[in-house]
Amino acid sequence: MTSRNDSNRSCPIQDDALAKQIWDDPALLEALSSPEETISDKKRVAKWHQVAWSAAACFMIVTLTFFLLPSQTNVVPSDTTASVVLATGTAEREKFELEDGSHIHSNASTSLTIVFSTQFRQVSMEKGEAYFNVAKDATRPFEISTDFGKVTVLGTSFNVDTDSTGMEIKVFEGVVKVAPSDGQAVTLSVGQRVGVDRFGNMSSVTSFDHVVKEDWMSGMLHADSMSMRQIVERINRHTNKPVYLAPGLSEYSVTGTFSLLKPTDSLAMLSELYDLEIEESQKSYYLTPQ
Repeated sequence: MTSRNDSNRSCPIQDDALAKQIWDDPALLEALSSPEETISDKKRVAKWHQVAWSAAACFMIVTLTFFLLPSQTNVVPSDTTASVVLATGTAEREKFELEDGSHIHSNASTSLTIVFSTQFRQVSMEKGEAYFNVAKDATRPFEISTDFGKVTVLGTSFNVDTDSTGMEIKVFEGVVKVAPSDGQAVTLSVGQRVGVDRFGNMSSVTSFDHVVKEDWMSGMLHADSMSMRQIVERINRHTNKPVYLAPGLSEYSVTGTFSLLKPTDSLAMLSELYDLEIEESQKSYYLTPQ
């Protein structure tokens, strides 16, 4: 690693056969699967936010009782609501159980706000990625809102991945409705996925292997012609200091297997395979062509 140099140079294209040989090396895959960081995958009950006004204190106690003890819903007004913020830090993955029996597997650097009432279940996804296993409730739709659109279900399993340019939804069980912020909704079934970009444009619906668990849940990232920007954004969820790309590298196509548990090793492999130089400072990493 060297001191930072902001020169703008082009990135050479590597030989595809050599790249495939490197990525298919069994020793490499074994090394990638060994964890470098401590991952918290514990189930926890989130702490509900306290209401600031003392006049509402008694009301909030009743609301909390409703969420923790669903069998006592008969004593709660129909318009009762309560919220909880679920957030994970860098290199931290968590599993949350909600009061309705739904489960959320949250990837690192993810922030969600959950709002439940007797009429609806809503999630505001500020950033990151999460896998949802939603308990069925025909009377209360489960809705996830992002900067790019909404996902609505009654009960199913699906993954939502957001980054700076859009979101991708994959359905593992059930049926999911996806709507851009300003556009027509599409309905996805098991084994289908779709993307929505920041301009509200929706990609074509494509198929994927829904039997295989999402790779990030096992600490890996399998890239198939992903842009280098997408790779770096996902690695950044697991690094203590951000990774930046030199101009011209963002849309460079990358295929390979990367360890999210060993982000610095993954950066080293990117450097080796694509002839990049890693310039490390106290606050960041900077990838630039050699």
